[in-house]
Amino acid sequence: PENSSTRMGACRPFLNWQSEPDSFDWPRFKPLLTSVVDYSVAHPEFFQLRSEDGPLSRQYNARWQRVHSTLPGMEEAIAFSDDVVEVYKEHHYRAGCHVGVIASYLLQVLLLHWRDVQGRLHRYLASAAQLLNIHAPFPHVAKTDWPVFRLLQFTSFLQRTAPMDALKLEEPKAPYGAAEHFVARVAKALSGLSSPTTTSEEEEEEVSASVIVTGAWGHFGKYVTATLQRWRAVLGHSQEPRKLIFLGFDSQSLRACQDEEKNVEKTQKKKNLKQR
Repeated sequence: PENSSTRMGACRPFLNWQSEPDSFDWPRFKPLLTSVVDYSVAHPEFFQLRSEDGPLSRQYNARWQRVHSTLPGMEEAIAFSDDVVEVYKEHHYRAGCHVGVIASYLLQVLLLHWRDVQGRLHRYLASAAQLLNIHAPFPHVAKTDWPVFRLLQFTSFLQRTAPMDALKLEEPKAPYGAAEHFVARVAKALSGLSSPTTTSEEEEEEVSASVIVTGAWGHFGKYVTATLQRWRAVLGHSQEPRKLIFLGFDSQSLRACQDEEKNVEKTQKKKNLKQR
C-alpha cells in the first residue's frame, strides 16, 4: 500500500480490485484498527480474569464484555469486520485490500472466542493463518503500516493461558512411556469405582453412576482449590451417584489437588470424632 504495489492490494476507498464500486472505506478502517489494537496492547489489564466477577465461566464472559464494549473503537471495528467477512467469504483478493480482509478475519476471533463450539475457534484460526500465508507473506506484510502483528498479539491475549506463562518452559518434560502410564492410572481409577463384591442390583446402580473427569494446568492452577471445593459441594448434594476424577497436569495444579485432598481428610476425621 505504501509504494503503490498491488501485491497485497491498493486498499482504495469504496473501490474493489477492478476499480469497481465497493462498500468498504479501507483508508478509514486502517487508523481505526490501529488505534484499537495499540490501546489494547498498551492496556493488558482489559484481558485479565478477575475473581470478583464470579466463577470462571462468568469471568470469561465479563472479560469478553470488557474487551468488546469498553475498548475505544472496538465495537465500530468489529462491525466493519462483520461486513467484510460476510461479503468476502471467498475470493478474498477481489476486495483489493488483502491486509484489510485479513485484519477483519482476525478481529472475528474475539467473537468466536466467546462461544467456541466443537473446536470451531481452532479451525477458524487455522483458516486465518492460511489466508495470511497466501495473500500476505511475511516479507510483504512486514513492509506495510497495517497493524497485523499487533492484531495477532491482541488475539494471543484471549487464550486461556497468559502468553508469557505459555512461554515459560519451567515444567519438566514427561519421560518415555508417560502417556501409557497416565492412561493406565486413569483406567485404574475408573475401574476402582465399582466393587467386585456388589450384588446384581448394586452393580446396576454402579453402572448408572456418572464419572466426571477434569483437569487443570498453567494459568488454571490458581483456580484448582476453588473448583474442587465447588464440585465437592455439588456432588455432596447430588441425588445421583457421581464421582469426580481430577487430573493435575503440572506441579502447581498437582500440589493444589493434594492440599485439598488433605483438607478433605481432616474434615472427615473431625466429623468422625464428633459422631463418636
